[in-house]
Amino acid sequence: MRFLPFLMLLMLINSYAQVDFNNYKTLQAKGDIPEDFKEYTYLKVASNAKNPIKGLSSAQKNMFLEGIHYSIDNILHSGYVVYGDEISDYVSQIAAKLLKEEPEILAKLRFYTIKSNSTNAFSTDQGIVFVTTGLIAQLANEAQLAMVLAHEISHFTEKHVLEGYKDKIKNRRTYRTIEELSQYSKEKELNADSLGIIMYKNAGYSINEVLPTFDVLMYSYLPFDEVEFPKDYFNTNKLFIPSSLFSDKQYPIKAIEDYDDSESSHPNIKKRKEEAEELVKSLNGWGKTASFLGQTNFEYIRKIARFESLRTDVLEQNFTDALYSLFILEKENPNSAYLKRMKAQLWLNLAIYKAENKGDKTTKKSKELEGESAQLHFLIRKLTKEGLTTLAIRQIYDLKKMYPNDEEISKVYANLIKQISNSKSFKLDAYSKKTFNEASLNFIQYTDSIKNAKPIEKVEETKTKSKYDKIKNKKNIDNDQNFDSTKFYLYGLSDVIQNKDFLDPFNLELETFKEKEKDDAAYTKLSKAEKKKWLASKKKTVDINELIIVEPIVQMKGPNGIDPTLSENYQIQLSNTIQEVSSDLNIKTYLIDRTSIKKTGTQIFNERSLLMNYLDQMTDVDNDNILTVDYQLLNTLKENYGTAKVMYTLVQNQVIIDFNPSMVMTSAIFLPISMVYMPMVLFNSQFTDVDIIILDLETSKIERDLSFYTKEKPTKLKIGAHMYHFFNSIKKK
Repeated sequence: MRFLPFLMLLMLINSYAQVDFNNYKTLQAKGDIPEDFKEYTYLKVASNAKNPIKGLSSAQKNMFLEGIHYSIDNILHSGYVVYGDEISDYVSQIAAKLLKEEPEILAKLRFYTIKSNSTNAFSTDQGIVFVTTGLIAQLANEAQLAMVLAHEISHFTEKHVLEGYKDKIKNRRTYRTIEELSQYSKEKELNADSLGIIMYKNAGYSINEVLPTFDVLMYSYLPFDEVEFPKDYFNTNKLFIPSSLFSDKQYPIKAIEDYDDSESSHPNIKKRKEEAEELVKSLNGWGKTASFLGQTNFEYIRKIARFESLRTDVLEQNFTDALYSLFILEKENPNSAYLKRMKAQLWLNLAIYKAENKGDKTTKKSKELEGESAQLHFLIRKLTKEGLTTLAIRQIYDLKKMYPNDEEISKVYANLIKQISNSKSFKLDAYSKKTFNEASLNFIQYTDSIKNAKPIEKVEETKTKSKYDKIKNKKNIDNDQNFDSTKFYLYGLSDVIQNKDFLDPFNLELETFKEKEKDDAAYTKLSKAEKKKWLASKKKTVDINELIIVEPIVQMKGPNGIDPTLSENYQIQLSNTIQEVSSDLNIKTYLIDRTSIKKTGTQIFNERSLLMNYLDQMTDVDNDNILTVDYQLLNTLKENYGTAKVMYTLVQNQVIIDFNPSMVMTSAIFLPISMVYMPMVLFNSQFTDVDIIILDLETSKIERDLSFYTKEKPTKLKIGAHMYHFFNSIKKK
């Protein structure tokens, strides 16, 4: 038995060796698919409903089971949860250490990772413990993770989720999602702290990491490290950014331990630390280690989490936060091609958002700034459209030169050129062929020569110039006397604007853009009938004979919110309808749904997660030049299926009963009217919205879409008819 820890450590090291940070790809599930991910929610509810729950009526029990299973399954199939991965396995190993004397409890628990920058961990009544990559990224060592896990395991052993539900029923509140039920009372939080500390101590961890874990939680809203951002970070021999564009202020960190927790479910950090400190003093027999699995292994796992943190911020359009994380990660990984690709994507995204007047969404306001990342937020927010676009071109152009054969960086470069050529704010002839240093030096020499020149020479020089020469002179940025240090960005692309590799594609895109402008101008002059005819002639035909179909999302809403069982039944019915219709029309479809995941397992689960993340990213932006954060993985998926077309479907049904007060009163008096009016209102209370889109993984464009609205339930016949029409319109003739 004494060799067991060594063998566990060896297994961990071997599994970690598979991660390549130079060509990093997002965490994916590994191994056999757990039962938690296989079954539909209504089957899980039916299975659990056989067992009584003390203190709950049958109706309350069903509401509790439906609520927690539905919300947990939404998380499990959100596209952001993984199992069997490096982080989940590492967490499981620590849990095994914490519960080495209680194997029966360990056997009831499963540990999964959520790819989220929220610093969080939570347990469920069923024994699932979720840990976020955001939490791992913030921690300093294994012991701190053990502290958090011990706390969450204590919530499970004490059945705090169920007890919280009972408390809410007593207070006439019917919250039932796992997010709501994980907001425990202050008493339960302190109870979990105490039990967790005892579990942590019994596992042999060091006393020295108990209180620092609370500090991690308090400062977790900040980036995962505090590193000074230098004001000359972007400066090279080609580009100069004045230090005046950075703030001359310091931005202190505002978090305090003794914050007002009167409106919070959690006690503040000061109270938790005080309670913990008292308990720690009363306990004996503390261990001395902060790491049983090795600090090197912990840092490896944390590194994965930090790379995920960068990806998540790009995915969620937190571009300036991502830029700061990238700045930190590049210090340790200066040659990572993955980080270079993310850098290229970030600058393209920042340029697009600034051009579309959405730049403020990616940066924090002055009053929100804290810590070392504040300088970067201040700079990005202060830069003008022209200034930020110049910086983006400079960064991406240099990356393209550094990695000329990298497909992803080349795609970003091409999209950038398309973006700036279609922008009226980017004027190529406004840029200087001199660098900032060259132009400033020439300006100094020019002013010196003016001071030393003879008056008569100046007069003679002026006489030789026409009015038009003078006007052109004032507009020529390369004229020494026109140097303007406030327009530093105009001197940042001196080599770019003279390079054929930039000019040729730029001019080609510019011509295409000008042609489009001519078409748009001509269109506005057409009559209504002519416009209709012109649009018909320009309408793009879609010829599809192969299609990836992501599991439809169906939400059947009643008076009390979404009905999970009804929603899933309609979801299964809709999947079957899609398969039947596509088969009738000889369209080859690859359906990725719960049934196919159960049959095929982890590979299909990972593909669905990628496609869900892709949809989340693409629907949050309205610009074809944005690149998917999982560019390489989606290229592989496209090659495996032999098609780039992906179909997504959303069906939303809602019951809205709208009684007319006067008619209700009339019905109460005249029974015959009631017998007609009431059924009529109930019959017309169904409202269904259906949205279908086909996205192209290569172009990120919507190839075809369909939206329709009906005042009835989404019956198989009705939905089938619309699906038939839709598939027939895209079928390759």
